[in-house]
Amino acid sequence: MAHGSAGAGPEGAIYTSPSLWLASHPVYSTLLKLDDERWVQFAFKVRVRPNSYKVQRSTLSSSEHWDAGIQMDPNMPHNESLEWLNASSTDVLVVGLMLRELGPVVDTGVFGTLASRVVAHPTKGPEYSWTALLQATIRSGGYIIDSGDLRLGFNS
Repeated sequence: MAHGSAGAGPEGAIYTSPSLWLASHPVYSTLLKLDDERWVQFAFKVRVRPNSYKVQRSTLSSSEHWDAGIQMDPNMPHNESLEWLNASSTDVLVVGLMLRELGPVVDTGVFGTLASRVVAHPTKGPEYSWTALLQATIRSGGYIIDSGDLRLGFNS
């Protein structure tokens, strides 16, 4: 199976998500280098025609790119319905473009202190630094999955 084709039919699919957390993961939204220690990331904000999509669990949360025991999006009750597959582009309307800047020199007032902690991973790139920071922050906030259910509370 080719990367980015999980759940798609023979004609392919347009992948959307109700979760900005998932849509902005570096696997889906590449970090583009602006200069040394500074990257930018883009994600489209879309509207999707109701009932025009097939729902599937996050394929990312069962891969090497995300710990399956950590909630992908703290705003969602679980990881089971984060990917929407759309067969037709006429059912998806782009309504905005969101961007995030990452790296030690970003404006923390705009992008937050976590974004300012991203550095180039010694062997893999800043995507791995960003993903590790996100997972550690979500885990420390108690957003872990226990027996398929989201469990809130701090880990001991």
